[in-house]
Amino acid sequence: MDKEIFLDIAFFFIGEGKNHVTQVLEACGFRAISGIENLMDKALIKTNHDCKIVMHDLVQEMGEQIVREECSKYPELRSRLNDADEICDVLQRNMGTDKIEGIILDWNRINHLRLSPDTFTKMTNLRILKICHPWYSFEEKKNSKLFYYLGSFPNKLRYFHWDLYPLEFLPLEGYCFKNLVVLRMQHSNIKKLWDGVQDLVNLKMLDLRRSRQLMELPDFSRAHNLEEVYLSGCESLCSVHPSIFCLQSLVTLDVSHCEKSESLYHGSFPNKLRHFSWEQYPLESLPLGLCIKNLVELCIMDSNIKKLWDGVQDLMNLKTLSLSGCKQLVELPNFSMARNLEEVDLGGCESLHSVHPSILSLQSLVGLNVSDCKELESLESETHLESLSYLGVEDCQSLKKFSVSSKKLDGLCFDGTEVEILHLLPMGGFTELRLLEIYGERLRSLPISELCSLTNLEGFQIWDFQQMQLLGGNP
Repeated sequence: MDKEIFLDIAFFFIGEGKNHVTQVLEACGFRAISGIENLMDKALIKTNHDCKIVMHDLVQEMGEQIVREECSKYPELRSRLNDADEICDVLQRNMGTDKIEGIILDWNRINHLRLSPDTFTKMTNLRILKICHPWYSFEEKKNSKLFYYLGSFPNKLRYFHWDLYPLEFLPLEGYCFKNLVVLRMQHSNIKKLWDGVQDLVNLKMLDLRRSRQLMELPDFSRAHNLEEVYLSGCESLCSVHPSIFCLQSLVTLDVSHCEKSESLYHGSFPNKLRHFSWEQYPLESLPLGLCIKNLVELCIMDSNIKKLWDGVQDLMNLKTLSLSGCKQLVELPNFSMARNLEEVDLGGCESLHSVHPSILSLQSLVGLNVSDCKELESLESETHLESLSYLGVEDCQSLKKFSVSSKKLDGLCFDGTEVEILHLLPMGGFTELRLLEIYGERLRSLPISELCSLTNLEGFQIWDFQQMQLLGGNP
């Protein structure tokens, strides 16, 4: 059993999240939790800082060689295929067999491919199908004529990942939906998934990002374990079926750039929702049905929002707040209860006059971006920010008062601000600062004693300093 898990990871799941891989392999009938732990104990795999599975290249090659030895001459008699030339040969000659359990194919390795209707149905034991494409070159293949017709897929298929899927529908007649765990079809031509209510009890992820032709979603009321839904860039989507908002298992919902889907504006949202993204949100306030108490990530970028909420809210779970490009945002609420907030992005909030003092007192804060906040007049904290390692203040054209300190900050750039007096050592200052860039057109004074105390400073650049005085020395 551990061997099968090892081979699946070596072929299909390097770089994917440990929990996600565990779910897929469990659905394939493996004891994935103990199996993955055994592989980690044997140092065959490990996880990185993002809990994604990594494997040494030599170990991966060993796994590939194990499968190659199943049948060196005929790839259609192996359990897993990842060589583009061999895969294209098997598919185009329609030589698929029940030996094949998984296929992973990189779009960049092929130009033209014509399939027969029963290409995949002959692979009765196919569990994993990954036809993927690098995100940075999606448009290069968009107009390629790659497929003509497809029949249905085998019932054992658990993992369906097909970027740039060419057809407008999914040929799933007779398919056993209850086995499906992952459905990923980024940049596809799909217009409609299927009709009616299907038994999707094992479905964990639905990813249809940038499927610009998608017009509607089916009823997901029987997808009781669906956790992640990604619909960003589905520009033609007229409505999101209300069943999705009733899924108490839903943890992640991304509906960015779904401007036509008016049902999103008035619907209620699952209470367990932890990651919510809606770029270009068209309204001036958050949806009334959104429960913010359990949110870990809130991304409402490039939107028309003017105000988040009133008063102090229980935000103990919130770690990321992204409001960049919200040009109408005038004020921020009190975040004193967001004691675990780590990242705040307010870049380009052109109407924002101030950052609420509660944000500048959060000891959990790691990154704060207020660059291009043209109306921001002051950025002052009465607290030394122990965790702050990134602070962006560029192009804050009205910023005159600056008083923030953090020992972890290693770079600071004042470009396009109105700051006249710069103190670098309030409450412990920037003792780990390695790079300081100052565009000093407005800067009038900079204490030289504070500069000399920055013992870790490796780079110091200053421009337009005609009016500036180095206090304690000469300009």
